[in-house]
Amino acid sequence: MTGNDVIGGDRAAQSTYLRQYLVRSVWGAFGASAPFTVLAWSYRSPVALIPAILTWVAAFAYLWGLRELRQGHFERALAAPCVIVAILPMATILISSDAYAVAAMLTIWPVAIAIPYVNPRQLRAIIVVALLIALVTAALAFRPATEIGLPPWVVPTAVITANVVLTAFILYLFWQYHERLTAVNHALQ
Repeated sequence: MTGNDVIGGDRAAQSTYLRQYLVRSVWGAFGASAPFTVLAWSYRSPVALIPAILTWVAAFAYLWGLRELRQGHFERALAAPCVIVAILPMATILISSDAYAVAAMLTIWPVAIAIPYVNPRQLRAIIVVALLIALVTAALAFRPATEIGLPPWVVPTAVITANVVLTAFILYLFWQYHERLTAVNHALQ
């Protein structure tokens, strides 16, 4: 038995992990959409509308991913979070170039999500797309700052909160990977 036999042969376990991720993400996206929608509605700022729209789109994309997973389309279900997360860095920079740290973290997120589920060829393609998004995001970060029409405390608070949440999420993914690799090592012994 090789490592590839163990990893490739447990599509049921991969589906379970992906389902858990998608369910948490649906709740997170719907939870984040409420304050963003209230903020956009309260200040009538078109820039504040971007995260509100993105979180609603993300929530429905995650629901679509769950539907695809229930129908047995694993790769399509995995595409939902990767595509949503891939557009977030550029949207983040469009809102405020001060949020570059958040955008940089978001750029690696699709790769972190896909690692345990894809083969090396698919992972290379996702990495290439992430690098292209990083290039576009870095270029957008140098554009002149725009007036976003929100109180001055909103953007720094959002950037700090997003950094902490994204770091915690990526560390949680690493914890899951650790458990999975430990299980694979035990199966190989």
